Amino acid sequence: MYGPVLLAPVLAAAGVAAAITRDGLIGWVALVVFGLGVLDGLVGVFEHLRGIGGRIGGFTLRNLVAGPPPLLPAMFMALAVSGGLAIVWGAL
Repeated sequence: MYGPVLLAPVLAAAGVAAAITRDGLIGWVALVVFGLGVLDGLVGVFEHLRGIGGRIGGFTLRNLVAGPPPLLPAMFMALAVSGGLAIVWGAL
């Protein structure tokens, strides 16, 4: 629950640092940070889907709308994936 709140500024800092230089240790640290963002996004999607399934009625349209939104951690994960791809493709 606090993962995206605490990790978002770190992801932003890693993105800025990787935009300046991707060489050496900075590139690897930024890639690890983006990997943690992907892992946090996967855990978030799982937990949000589990939260929707645990509500009365399970996976109904009402629970999908009123329950925890599974698209938010998916978008967080997509942001981290795009940052990691920018580092990998920039190094090629």
